[in-house]
Amino acid sequence: MGRRAKHSSFEVVEGLYLKPQPNTINLQAYCRINGQSFRKSVGTDNVSKAKSAALEWYYDLKQQAKKGLLLKKTSFNTLCAEYLKTIPKGAKFEYHAPTIERHFEPYFGKYADIRLITEGTVSDYLVHRRTKNKTEPTPQTLNRENTVLRQLFQYAATQRWMAEPITVPFINWPAP
Repeated sequence: MGRRAKHSSFEVVEGLYLKPQPNTINLQAYCRINGQSFRKSVGTDNVSKAKSAALEWYYDLKQQAKKGLLLKKTSFNTLCAEYLKTIPKGAKFEYHAPTIERHFEPYFGKYADIRLITEGTVSDYLVHRRTKNKTEPTPQTLNRENTVLRQLFQYAATQRWMAEPITVPFINWPAP
């Protein structure tokens, strides 16, 4: 008999359950909030540690629900794809789509959950953007690109994928 067999599903608190996972000894937390199902490995087969980790995760989900956030992860790539669907074909689309593809997706595309992007992340991106080519882009170019980034984050906030849009600064240093 495998190690998982000693565990069976049980309720931790009303609406939060722990149960064995397939293919691992670790337990999995399971709950439903506002009609959505959520599952997460708690990273242990120790029941008391699993309960503690599951409760912390559960109460974090409940807090996010109170703030009105969409609780399921939204990737940066999904944000970009959904945002571009809202822009009619034309000059705006012809600028936004390539800007997103060329600059933002390579840098922010690794984010499977856009709620993990912070103003610090944006600051790091701006340093990256200024130094990725031999010649530094002009402030005007960066501000045009940053307008697209601002609109992406505003769209994410409107969709309730993040609590509020991330502040993207205006660039005002003199061009070299």
